[in-house]
Amino acid sequence: MDKLKGVVTRGPQTPTSGGVVSVKPVEPPKISVADVTQRLLDADRLVKAGVISTSPSTGKTIKDAFINAGVNGIVSAPINVGAYAGSVAAGEAIKGQYVPSPLPPPHLPGTAKPDPASTPQVAAPTTSDTPTPSATRHLDRVEKVVLEFANVIITLASGNTEDRLAMGDAWPKERGARLDNLEQLLSISETHMKQVAEDNGIIFKPHLEPETAPGTGGRLGVIERRYRALEKAADRIITLKDAEAKKTEASV
Repeated sequence: MDKLKGVVTRGPQTPTSGGVVSVKPVEPPKISVADVTQRLLDADRLVKAGVISTSPSTGKTIKDAFINAGVNGIVSAPINVGAYAGSVAAGEAIKGQYVPSPLPPPHLPGTAKPDPASTPQVAAPTTSDTPTPSATRHLDRVEKVVLEFANVIITLASGNTEDRLAMGDAWPKERGARLDNLEQLLSISETHMKQVAEDNGIIFKPHLEPETAPGTGGRLGVIERRYRALEKAADRIITLKDAEAKKTEASV
């Protein structure tokens, strides 16, 4: 029984040719803009139901913590949660339906095709330091999710639904600086999630990447795993508050 428990605790494992068991690296979780937007809508609904207390001073304190903590280019902007969520949903639907197709090369009449054998082969310049379009889109999505989740935390902690944190013109364009921003955002989110969770009778434990068996995905993979731990805590809080709202409705 103890041996079985040990295997389950260590997670997926693959025996090697020498009989040594290796632990399979943890893959980054799948996160989406639509999911975090739904959580913002849920939090807004619970504020309107009266089960999340409104505290402008708390909201300002947390918002200022994000703005003043070295997150470059972050700003505060007014928000209409319903209209914002609708625009996000429409944008995600459009992106999901759009699949760009490569255009064929133009045909020029009278132009002879070069003989492949006589055409010198020119080596393409190396772009190992340049992120692929897929990697850039991945970072774009995670960036939106992590920043929007900061607004979810502010709403859960203070009931603030009047403004939101957003990317300003000074938000960095270079990949390393963008990852720095996300890591800083997560550190602040984890600090305040501990308090929000405690206020709701939940214990929140931030994700800590194991040094002996780190997961896949590099820095961005760690960011996604840290976010997933925050997401799970928020889901538990929203579920508890939703039950409280239903109980209040039933007693009226």
